[in-house]
Amino acid sequence: MMRTLVFALLLVSLEACQHRSRVKTSIEEPKMVLIMADLALIEAQYNKLADVDTNAREVLEGRTAAILKKHQVSQSQFREAMTQWQSDLEGFERLSQTVYDTLLARKERINKP
Repeated sequence: MMRTLVFALLLVSLEACQHRSRVKTSIEEPKMVLIMADLALIEAQYNKLADVDTNAREVLEGRTAAILKKHQVSQSQFREAMTQWQSDLEGFERLSQTVYDTLLARKERINKP
């Protein structure tokens, strides 16, 4: 009887941990991946331009706004979702890996002969 009770408590605890690691955000994972991948690309462009173009920061801000508009997300919604994602390290690592994989897939598509 005691063994059954301990086993049941263990199962409930594991289930609770699994639910806690699933981030509840205002922007769902697939959409967040696309937004972050787009933002990573313009950030890379900014880093190349920052040393030679004094307006690079303004260009980055404009392109960031355009990307968020494209995905129908406000800046405050994006910031809130990022805070929510970052509150769960495991979920954020999974999200970041998916963004990285997405960027690699885009690169392969571009470089295909």
